Amino acid sequence: MQAIVRDQASVPGHLVVGVAFEPSISGSHEHVAGVWTSSDDYVTRDDVLRSLAIGEAWWTLEDGHPLALRRVTHCPWPGCSVIPYLFVGTAESGGPERSRG
Repeated sequence: MQAIVRDQASVPGHLVVGVAFEPSISGSHEHVAGVWTSSDDYVTRDDVLRSLAIGEAWWTLEDGHPLALRRVTHCPWPGCSVIPYLFVGTAESGGPERSRG
């Protein structure tokens, strides 16, 4: 069991406090367009992916527990071709994609 984070400085990297979504080309779901950090910076999905590729850590809190953002090969939505993709959800939630239907 992970400890609840009481001091954000105890987890290295960029803390994500908000997520912006954009509609997919098909309009059936949404993708992460970018994120807001605890320092109130907006960072695009592509810039987060580049940062992850060079080894920087990105994370958010879910119920007080740190949750790492990670790069996945493609959007998990069936038939979606967005690659690479930023995964911000838990395995249980299926990630950040949201149905628009």
